[in-house]
Order: sequence, then structure tokens, then C-alpha cells
Amino acid sequence: MIKFTLIELIIVLKKYKIKVTRAINLILLATFFPMFLFSQETDSTEQEIFYKVDISAEYPGGYAKLFSDINKEIKYPKEAKKAKIEGKVYVSFVIDSTGMLLPDSVRVTKGLGYGLDEEAIRVMKSLNRWKPAHVTVLGRDVPQRIVMPITFRR
Repeated sequence: MIKFTLIELIIVLKKYKIKVTRAINLILLATFFPMFLFSQETDSTEQEIFYKVDISAEYPGGYAKLFSDINKEIKYPKEAKKAKIEGKVYVSFVIDSTGMLLPDSVRVTKGLGYGLDEEAIRVMKSLNRWKPAHVTVLGRDVPQRIVMPITFRR
């Protein structure tokens, strides 16, 4: 790495007739731009999570079984019943490369409140075994983030 003292920098700026503000912008760009280019590094415990895959993660028995299990597991919150709230709660979660739903990854992306968001999270955490997603080019199973609606009807 090239290091300049402040005096050397001023001499270079005068030599090439570069305005100081422009020079500061160039220095900042040269210093921080590589960080943006290579910011994909993660620590050893993190995995890259895929949104687009060749074969998506799948619940054993398919979507029919998934929605059947969700309907069996849902307990409509009293607060939502009392307020006559119905609708869809969108839940986001990650299925890792072994097919396990990561409990810490479950979150509501669009909720309804009245206890329905918490119930959707609880139900999704109970459905923890899946068939993992696969990327053919990589030749391996990969973690995948899925966003899914859970419909609440009284």
C-alpha cells in the first residue's frame, strides 16, 4: 500500500492542479470503494442464503400437507377473535442445507397484530423438518429463505 504524508499529498495536488475537495473525494473513494466491492465476506459461522434456487425447499408431503399441518397447529388468538380480525400474515424463514428450519430466522414480514403474528411464528417454528433446496450448478443443497402467507379465518 502506498502511504503519503500530508506534505507529499499537497505537492502532488499542486503538481497536477487538482482541487483539494476533488482530491479528498478521490482519496475517500480509493479508500472505501474496495470495501464495498469485497464486502461479501462473512465470518465462518454464517452461510450464504439463497432466494433463487433450481429446486426449492419442500415440506415432506408437499404444499397440501404443509397447509394441513399449519391448519391443525393454529390456535386462533382470543384477542383477534374478539376484534374480528382476519387476513394473511406473511412469514419469512430459512431452511438450511440439512433441511432444518432455523428457528431464529422466522420473522413476520407483513403482519396483522392482535396476536396473529406471534401465532404464525409459533406455528412455523413447529414445522422444522423440510427437504432442502438444491442448486445444480453448485452440485449441493443450500440454505434458502422462503416467504409464505399464513391465512387466518375465524
